[in-house]
Amino acid sequence: MNDATTLAPASATWITPACPLCGSRDSTPIATHRNTLFGAEVVSTRARCACGMVLTSPRPADDELGKYYESADTYYTHAVEAGARARIKRRLRAAQLRPPGSWARLAFERATGRPRYASRWAPEMFTLPRGARFLDFGCGGGQNLEVAATLGLDSIGVEPDSKAREAAAARGVRAVADLAQLPDNWRADRALLSHVLEHLTDPVGALREIAAATNPGARWLVRVPNADSWQAQTCGERWIGYDMPRHLWHFSRATLIKTLELAGLEVLDVRTVELPEFLRASLAEAQRAGEARDITPIDPRTLERQGRGAELLAVARTPAPAPR
Repeated sequence: MNDATTLAPASATWITPACPLCGSRDSTPIATHRNTLFGAEVVSTRARCACGMVLTSPRPADDELGKYYESADTYYTHAVEAGARARIKRRLRAAQLRPPGSWARLAFERATGRPRYASRWAPEMFTLPRGARFLDFGCGGGQNLEVAATLGLDSIGVEPDSKAREAAAARGVRAVADLAQLPDNWRADRALLSHVLEHLTDPVGALREIAAATNPGARWLVRVPNADSWQAQTCGERWIGYDMPRHLWHFSRATLIKTLELAGLEVLDVRTVELPEFLRASLAEAQRAGEARDITPIDPRTLERQGRGAELLAVARTPAPAPR
């Protein structure tokens, strides 16, 4: 691996961002990260604003960010599963997101601590009624859109990556490049942002734009890495949830709530979900870097009760217009 000096960012193309919560450009460095995830070798600094927001500062300028998604290792997974096995898998997943299947799956996950598929969808609050309009902002290759379509939702994704949109089209689902390309008079009843908010240069502004494409009372499901998680504290710079400099913001429960509220959303619930796959990926990254890590996983149910799961999950609502 190259030394830190050769990996350091060039000041001409890196900027000091304004905090999305308070607008300040003053922050205190917390840690320096040597990131090699997805082939982008770079040193980044994680800093804390006085308001509590943790951010990547400095970070690549807006017109430079794109190159950190281009590498020999594909950032997104665009592989499209096909055939009878894939169709059965998709239908089983869909069945676990609507009662009575969701009740059974949630009970199973809470009793066993096994993979948290239904828990990540909060189906008791983020219901998916047939015929509802479903917007997946930052849909990637369309995996979630495919499940939504199986559930009978009128689903559309927004995804700026052209390769990801091609993968979505191969799955038979709709994805457009930006919100302006949504059909006229189409307003979402459900909005999903899964590990998207941390990538957006203006998360509050983006949420406001998305809100304008939703109906009053629309439910939102927002997932981001939990910077206060046990995994983040244990794995340090090798934690996949940091993924700097692509991740511009590192949310805690408090800063996620503040971000959603500044965008005008009504926050209904915030919880954490433990993701063992994040830990496995983080340990693999440490191994590639020549760092031996002997970490004993903690039961997901314990971490979730403590609010230290690897993923923050927020359920929110588009408020109804104030009466005149």
